Amino acid sequence: MLVTCMGSSSYDYVKQDTGERKQGASFTYLSKASSSGSSIRSGWMPIEMRIPFESRNTFDKLPAVYDVEFGLVPLRSGGVTQVFVGAKYIRPVELDFPALLQKEQAKAA
Repeated sequence: MLVTCMGSSSYDYVKQDTGERKQGASFTYLSKASSSGSSIRSGWMPIEMRIPFESRNTFDKLPAVYDVEFGLVPLRSGGVTQVFVGAKYIRPVELDFPALLQKEQAKAA
């Protein structure tokens, strides 16, 4: 699935009180909003997804379009959850917010 990835983050530290090592990573992408039931959404919504710590360097060029592969894992409750399988860089995304703002301000003037 092609998605616009906006950012990524990771952490790696040792808890002082227990000595336990904590590691994790995630990436944030934009998804076209959809409404369901009484929840009304419009526009593009950011979605943060956890990924394996070992995958933290996958999203090294941002913002960009990536071809992300998701998988489904069954839950005990009978439902499913979406998991990250992998991603491939496709192309950069230019987000020049100051220039866009100036353009809109010029239109409004």
